[in-house]
Amino acid sequence: MLIQRTPISNATNMYDFISDTIDVMIEEPKRVNMAYWILRGPQLDREITYNDTIGRPDCNTVGCQAGWFALLANRVQPTDDMGQTAFDTAMRLLSGQANVSRYTDPMLKDFGQMFSDYQSYTNDGLEPGTLAYAMAVADRLRAMRDKWADRLRSTPVYISADLERNMEHDRRDGERRELTADRDATIANVEREYRRRLRALDGETGDEDESEDEDSDSDTDGEDYDGDEL
Repeated sequence: MLIQRTPISNATNMYDFISDTIDVMIEEPKRVNMAYWILRGPQLDREITYNDTIGRPDCNTVGCQAGWFALLANRVQPTDDMGQTAFDTAMRLLSGQANVSRYTDPMLKDFGQMFSDYQSYTNDGLEPGTLAYAMAVADRLRAMRDKWADRLRSTPVYISADLERNMEHDRRDGERRELTADRDATIANVEREYRRRLRALDGETGDEDESEDEDSDSDTDGEDYDGDEL
């Protein structure tokens, strides 16, 4: 099944762009995790395997505030260094492409500190993937937007026009997930048949083993094999 496309903003100034970012977070709380810049595709699969607090949203993309800036501006390619791309892109968007330093510009310093703070949310007992967590992240972003409202409204935002790149990434990722599921099902069927053949060769016909096989067969489609015919 193909996944839903990653959202893209159509804002023309940074105030509205940040409002779009807030909406994306509240709309699907599983998209938000401040401990990661951007997770999608195989990276998200890997992290979910080891950390079950990360949810899987329909768009198959999880990110922090800066990560969603880069995603909503359609500036992320699958081969990018996600962390560096997210932070640098967020700073460029906020500066309006102007030649200002994030180390000396007061607004960029404010946003940079907020982007880098991921521990305070979990320290407050909030769980990533929940509405309460997403609301807390969005509230801080909203407060920063309102603090710098005048400047942000006058800052143009440049959304990458290369929408095909984003759609192609999502299409390939959906196909990869389908192929992975098919491969796992095939491996499970081969392993089950191998165990049956071993039991047949050993002359084992215990009711418990047969019952286990029948339960496993009910979960997968495919040809049944009778080990006694070997």
